[in-house]
Amino acid sequence: MKTYPLDIVMAIAGMPFDAETIASGKSLGGSETAGIQLAEELARRGNKVTIFCNTPKPCEGIKNLYFRPLGVVGNFPKGYFDYVRSTPHDVLIVQRMPMFFQFGTQSKVNLLWTHDLATKTGPSYFANVAWNIDRILVLSQFHKEQQRKVHAGPEELYHLTRNGIDLSLIDAVPDQERDRFRLTYTSRPERGLDVLLTRLFPEILKREPRARLHISRYEDVATLPLYEQLKPIIAQFGDRVVDMGNLGKAALYENYKKSRCMVYPSSFEEISMITSQEVAACGAVLVGPWRGAIPETCGDTAVLIRDEGILGTRSDAVDP
Repeated sequence: MKTYPLDIVMAIAGMPFDAETIASGKSLGGSETAGIQLAEELARRGNKVTIFCNTPKPCEGIKNLYFRPLGVVGNFPKGYFDYVRSTPHDVLIVQRMPMFFQFGTQSKVNLLWTHDLATKTGPSYFANVAWNIDRILVLSQFHKEQQRKVHAGPEELYHLTRNGIDLSLIDAVPDQERDRFRLTYTSRPERGLDVLLTRLFPEILKREPRARLHISRYEDVATLPLYEQLKPIIAQFGDRVVDMGNLGKAALYENYKKSRCMVYPSSFEEISMITSQEVAACGAVLVGPWRGAIPETCGDTAVLIRDEGILGTRSDAVDP
């Protein structure tokens, strides 16, 4: 029987994806993107990696990488819970879902890779599974401090890591002619798209009528009602607002390489913001709030505003 340096199992219970999703042109969230790319890098280093995710059927990715349904599907006998409780493996990495550690597992090391802000309703459930977690992986110093404030626990429980992007995917997209009047917004609609459309973009047009806003729709059923509510507002702008639909990675990076900046008027406290890293790698600039982990993770690649000025009042823009 073939042996590997490590037998690694990952659980990613987010948007549906499989081995072909990134290449297929389908849109994908930041957490799912980070999960796939981490799994691929671990597999390239010779480890066996099995991802349990919302894929409709088992499939294989690059060498040593396997995609499996979270639940039992067809002739595939084991979903996530059956597999980790019965099959010995070295490392178990669970993204976002602490309840996936509620049962004893056959793993040697258990890692909770959290991609969210800790909430006040979280500690009671988190405490029920903390016995089965060896480390909590956080994405920024801001994230670490916020998690400890809510969940408590010793500092050594929290391991500071970071988000990452696959630069080869960005390099594969040809350079584009940069349009200095092209703005873009590609985040979840509840994170400031309404503010951008109703307050900020009208003010931009008063100062620069040649500005155009390009929006990428987020492929998530939960966000569809928000887009429907914003449709009449978008229609009022005519061709000054372009709905690009759901963009896969190649089309998304092409958009960033064409755009002058991404405008992000959100009050949400980002724990890392992988989008800002993709924007910077494509040569564009994020214009957003001095809030959460963004000042920490964006480095000198963004123009950040220290107060609520980005939501409509004047303030000083700071290039950290």
